[in-house]
Amino acid sequence: MNQRRTCCMTACVSCNGSSNRSHAWRSALCALGLSLSVAAAVAAPKMQSNHRVADALVPLCIESQPNVCGLADSQGRLLQSSTTEQFGPAGTHWLARRSGWPTRIFDGRGRETGVVPADVKSLETFSEKLAAFSDEEQRHGYLDEHGVVVVPAIYHAARPFSDGRALVSRREASGEERFGYIDRKGNEVIAVEYRSAQPFVHGLAVVEPAQGRQHIIDTAGRVVRAAPPGAYPVQVVAKDRWIERRSDGTVDLVDRAGRRLAHAESILMLGGGAAFVWGETESALSVLDLNTGKRIGPLKVPAGVVSVTPLHPFSEGRAWVRLEFGSGDGSSNHLRLIDRSGATVAEPAGVRFIGPFQYGVASAQDRVEPLLFDIQGRVIATRHLGPRQNGSENGSTGPIHAYAGTLPGGLNDVQNRLYTDASGRVLFAVQAIRCGIQQLQDERGTPIWPLDDVPERCVLYAQRMHREPDPADVASVDAQRMAALVRPATLAHHADASTTVAPDDSTAADAMSVPMPGSPEFERALIQHRIEARVEEARERRGLEKLASFLKSAGAIAGLIAAIYALQMRKAREGARHMADGTAENRGTS
Repeated sequence: MNQRRTCCMTACVSCNGSSNRSHAWRSALCALGLSLSVAAAVAAPKMQSNHRVADALVPLCIESQPNVCGLADSQGRLLQSSTTEQFGPAGTHWLARRSGWPTRIFDGRGRETGVVPADVKSLETFSEKLAAFSDEEQRHGYLDEHGVVVVPAIYHAARPFSDGRALVSRREASGEERFGYIDRKGNEVIAVEYRSAQPFVHGLAVVEPAQGRQHIIDTAGRVVRAAPPGAYPVQVVAKDRWIERRSDGTVDLVDRAGRRLAHAESILMLGGGAAFVWGETESALSVLDLNTGKRIGPLKVPAGVVSVTPLHPFSEGRAWVRLEFGSGDGSSNHLRLIDRSGATVAEPAGVRFIGPFQYGVASAQDRVEPLLFDIQGRVIATRHLGPRQNGSENGSTGPIHAYAGTLPGGLNDVQNRLYTDASGRVLFAVQAIRCGIQQLQDERGTPIWPLDDVPERCVLYAQRMHREPDPADVASVDAQRMAALVRPATLAHHADASTTVAPDDSTAADAMSVPMPGSPEFERALIQHRIEARVEEARERRGLEKLASFLKSAGAIAGLIAAIYALQMRKAREGARHMADGTAENRGTS
């Protein structure tokens, strides 16, 4: 928009000295271009969210009577929560599932975007805002983040999108499976005719025709290179780089021009732009740069080392290798952290297990407690952490991790969970409190949720456990808050979670006649309302997108016309000036 505005302003300024008529015409064009550009700018922000992008989201469940599961941001705020659904990751999106009911879809910011259609049997992970699904007959297609089927279920198999292409297959009458690629609109941009194929990586994919050798193709289906005889399999490993394995077991690193950049006896642990290659002996391990083909090594090891074993591919420029000294019983194993140049960064002692680097940190385990190592191989203090918690709530795919542990002043309960960033700094915690329920707290132990209705929740927990509740809790029970807890509730932000579901005149007695969380009538009405709201939001969004696109195009055209008109007028004035100068010169000469 700034370029168009500059263009229009230039055209308006250049019209000085022209006739009033042309000035008015050009000014009108300028005004039109500027107004359309401004209108486009005004319309566009309406399509954008005013919510801050969360640093990370993590699914968690809190035993709070009724129990609540949801999505929390890095500050422990519940962006989405439900008493009846479980939240889990699905690639770039999140899903809220409940057996027998439609699945809800949420984007990476925790905003609900749609509902999965009822005839979808299973849903894969989202990539490029689309996810593969299968129906009751095991046919595969794709739907978008709003739950709208974009590609009908006509394929035998479907893979996630990458580089704007998705690998799909059909089963022929002969029983053979054939592979090809579709774009995000469902067009078969590369014919479904290959005997085998791989997803696109760095804009390239490996395919095998029904007859002939493997090929490297680009996203338009053009053949970049046909694999030479005896080279199988072929694998893309970096931008414009792939490896070709020979029949004798050796490997070549080849570039887009077909040049052999490197040759190795064997190769393993490809990733992070580098790989490990072996020399003549098992301890002669080298690093191969997959972008340049430069081979670094062999790695220098102390005397007595009988083997060097990579533990993981390179990640964030680092990799762990294990050195074994002679005994073979594991007691003489020694870890070393190296960079992509093969240089030693650190050699920690006493570490039993260690993972690759993620978000600048590697998670490890010694003989006593979990450890975290930074990118320089230094141990980060984690005295407040217990064992790493696995499962759907650990956030291991993102920068938030879950550990067993307690905050200062918290109760020593095995169900307590501390949520930390990659460096081990506590962000928030789910802690057991006095009456047996759990509470979401910040890093200082300050309660986040629940707050006002804790006595009511404690009473409900005591009733569930068939024991007498605390008299102080009974005395503090509020009828409206109790009604809100026993009614079906889908919570929003923790700030108003206790007051959003109970009408002003509700009582505990009235609440007992309201459908409970398992009520089919309540759930169906709630889901129908969500579907209608998502459809209406999608319609408004598409309308605004079309309006903004039209205004931008119209503004650009008006600005271009004004600029061309200004250029023509400038040339006309210069021609007239040259002609006047020539006439004056001729008169002076005569």
